[in-house]
Amino acid sequence: MNMGVKEFFKEYFIGFWDYETPKVMVVRNRKLGIIYRGVQFLVITYFIWYVFISQKAYQDTETRPESSVYTMMQGVALQGDNILDMVEYVHPSEGGDVISTILRREVTHDQKQGTCAEDYRVANANCTKDSDCVPGEGNIDGNGQRTGRCVPYYNYTFKTCEIQTWCPIEAFATVREPPLAEAINFSVYIKNTIHFPKFKVLRGNTRPRKKVKYMPRCHYSEETHPYCPVFRLGYIAEQAREKFSELCKTGGVIGVFINWKCNFDTDPMACAPTYSFRRLDVRKNLPFSGYNYRFAKYYSRNGEEFRTLIKAFGMRLDIIVHGHAGKFNIVPTIINAVTALTSVEICSIICDWIMLTFIDKNEIYSAGKFDNSTDKPVDHTVVTDLTLTSYGSTDSDLSEGVPLLMEEEADVFEKVEGPGGGGALVDLLLVFWFMGMNMGVKEFFKEYFIGFWDYETPKVMVVRNRKLGIIYRGVQFLVITYFIWYVFISQKAYQDTETRPESSVYTMMQGVALQGDNILDMVEYVHPSEGGDVISTILRREVTHDQKQGTCAEDYRVANANCTKDSDCVAGEGNIDGNGQRTGRCVPYYNYTFKTCEIQTWCPIEAFATVREPPLAEAINFSVYIKNTIHFPKFKVLRGNTRPRKKVKYMPRCHYSEETHPYCPVFRLGYIAEQAREKFSELCKTGGVIGVFINWKCNFDTDPMACAPTYSFRRLDVRKNLPFSGYNYRFAKYYSRNGEEFRTLIKAFGMRLDIIVHGHAGKFNIVPTIINAVTALTSVGICSIICDWIMLTFIDKNEIYSAGKFDNVKLKIQTQIMLKDANIPLPGSEELHLHYADLTLTSYGSMDSDLSEGVPL
Repeated sequence: MNMGVKEFFKEYFIGFWDYETPKVMVVRNRKLGIIYRGVQFLVITYFIWYVFISQKAYQDTETRPESSVYTMMQGVALQGDNILDMVEYVHPSEGGDVISTILRREVTHDQKQGTCAEDYRVANANCTKDSDCVPGEGNIDGNGQRTGRCVPYYNYTFKTCEIQTWCPIEAFATVREPPLAEAINFSVYIKNTIHFPKFKVLRGNTRPRKKVKYMPRCHYSEETHPYCPVFRLGYIAEQAREKFSELCKTGGVIGVFINWKCNFDTDPMACAPTYSFRRLDVRKNLPFSGYNYRFAKYYSRNGEEFRTLIKAFGMRLDIIVHGHAGKFNIVPTIINAVTALTSVEICSIICDWIMLTFIDKNEIYSAGKFDNSTDKPVDHTVVTDLTLTSYGSTDSDLSEGVPLLMEEEADVFEKVEGPGGGGALVDLLLVFWFMGMNMGVKEFFKEYFIGFWDYETPKVMVVRNRKLGIIYRGVQFLVITYFIWYVFISQKAYQDTETRPESSVYTMMQGVALQGDNILDMVEYVHPSEGGDVISTILRREVTHDQKQGTCAEDYRVANANCTKDSDCVAGEGNIDGNGQRTGRCVPYYNYTFKTCEIQTWCPIEAFATVREPPLAEAINFSVYIKNTIHFPKFKVLRGNTRPRKKVKYMPRCHYSEETHPYCPVFRLGYIAEQAREKFSELCKTGGVIGVFINWKCNFDTDPMACAPTYSFRRLDVRKNLPFSGYNYRFAKYYSRNGEEFRTLIKAFGMRLDIIVHGHAGKFNIVPTIINAVTALTSVGICSIICDWIMLTFIDKNEIYSAGKFDNVKLKIQTQIMLKDANIPLPGSEELHLHYADLTLTSYGSMDSDLSEGVPL
């Protein structure tokens, strides 16, 4: 307003190089000083011991490494006259991060498709006459579709409704075999490789450069064989605190946790995993406790298809890998060090509250801390001789010998210094230099010890401006509201949290459908049969019957397959989208007149002989049971999505409803498709992948038993105008006829369910409460920054506020400081020889430079 652009930038440039430091009021009150240093000690100890030493805050960390798991089972058992090796009792055979072994079997022999009596325990299955049985009717826990006839229940006198299914039914004809006692000595080899891409470190849980034969001839021992990841099943059950005999009865899911905690500040090769074992499925007084699944072996006898149905009770191992690695990095070190230094400000906030509330004569301290300012101009630029006293001196202002306020108030004084501020280091060096020039070592430490127990608090300038005050309080209100409502209430910042719990999922499908003359039960249409976190059901099939290995014509749609003579077909040549290797002959395309190259493959080829079956309309009423157990190890809480102490028959006779059956995780496929906003008829055509999201959000400040999951459903595969949209897969049924091997190839279009579990739990903890409270209090400082900018830029007469805020002091610093207590002449004496140097300090503080109002510096 009063200078041109050139002068403005000149003044700004000159002022830019000034050093600004907050003004500090030092309160000589021993009680308050002890509280101040005590709180400082606690804050600093917390950051040094817990944050930096325990949590290694000086390291850059990686907590989600890349991991690969390969598993293999070893052992042979004799079950009656049958030999069971790992091919017989291990499922799945691919050796992934989930592997199960059969401990006990219930076998139903010689089942074939036909009609037989329904199980008498099925609802409304008992009858006396045909009219009691409705044709085509089924039951959610039944075994097939009713024919409308009432027939004797096998060799019993009572009757049940006749059904069309695989006969005899499992409930009547199953044979319970004894447990596989030898399984306690079966061994599982778990090979794990982990990669920390941030640090470019790849590690394995086997000893490097060890002979291949080392693995099978050892068993894991933490003391003798820490690099031998071969575990006896009996050892795993023992470590999980489970009785192996109980597992043989009902089965169970055991989590094998491989924990990598690596400090790459030392040798990366010294990083080795630790192992722990825990039962994952909730098993006490719950329906469907344990772990079991069904599969079948098919064979042909006199041209009829038979199967042996096996219900397997097993021990499933879920291999779960956790990784945490750290290495020194200057960036997190600086960030956490700055956080620690700024957190010390909480000490001043606490002690200010104590000083202005509980300390005697608090009105004197209040008058010393707060300087009132109005829009009346005040000249604060003076020139004076400065005597800097030692840290903790009884002289408190810049004019030697001028008392502070009143005589009884002499325990309060101010210094041009700012601990914790931007100029703390410069201030400390200045103080130590002047003190060292004027006293010996003994006096120095004496004065330092006395001053150490002083309480230091920044001085505050109070600006009497209503507009600026409204803005200041408004910004304060927004910041405080944000922290109280969003951070503390909504996000529960006062809680310690856990977001990566341990989870186990077991799935089972129910339902029977009639496809032409074929009966399809869950063994027929559910894949995989082991009941993991991925399960699919067939909705439509394309079947190629009676394939056998031989030679036949290639599909005419394959590139370069069409021919007129043998020379058009190169022997041994194949095509990326072909069906086999070419023999070099050109043959007629089955019963057509044109020719294609002959290939060696399973004949006839699928493209020619496949039969497209209609969609499985009954599948819309199929039910999937999803049992989920989740464990929060930090809080030692284990929860399941089924209601405890409920009768076993509760599950099959209910369907999930958020209002009426929240603890019944049995879902109709039609309901799942509807919730995912998909048409079931469209899924039957192309198939699809649906995500079933189980969300656990638990507040353990209340009853942990009240923690229940919520469910949501969403289509996961991108399906619009994309090649290979939907979901399908192929599998085959093999059989022998007249000494030749045949197969039926099935291309299945299905609905795959991916069970995805999210967990978040919190419980009150004093540490995050204090940290977030300190963050909230220090964040209020943004209000002063904003209002300072407004005050010095937009408010009328801002130059007056600037003059009140900044005290420009022209200093003549003595190179030799004389102390009055040592009988050394005071400034102005002829005996004192002074050497002067000019220095300009701009102190960020009040409009008055000392506590004696109106006394010039």
